[in-house]
Amino acid sequence: FAQGISDYEPCHRSRRERLEQLITGDGRPLPAHLKAQLSRELDRLELTLEQIKAVEAERDALLAPKGEATPASVGALTGLRGIGPEFATVLWLECFFRSFSNRRQVAAYAGLAPTPWQSGSVDHEQGLSKSGNPKLRST
Repeated sequence: FAQGISDYEPCHRSRRERLEQLITGDGRPLPAHLKAQLSRELDRLELTLEQIKAVEAERDALLAPKGEATPASVGALTGLRGIGPEFATVLWLECFFRSFSNRRQVAAYAGLAPTPWQSGSVDHEQGLSKSGNPKLRST
């Protein structure tokens, strides 16, 4: 943006080719040192994207059905609207491998149970407790 360029997308597949074609807002080509710095940033971005793909592949392999070993509830979780593969993985690995009797036990394990406060005629909710599984609660 400081050079007057606003239409460059670093996450696009043709980011390298597009970098060579960039010109500044006043029509000059990018300076060599700026182009080299952007190229190094693109190297970091590509490394990060490769690492994310590797982690997602490991996650998908973990949830892939292996006969009777993987329960159908993992597939049912990903079938729900608003729950993607990452959230379903965390739910399964952090919570649903245990057995719960009711939904209140699930909420208490996740640290999402309400914290009531009563004193005389005052009945007040203090919000959510901070107890429970922190990874599950933050997800």
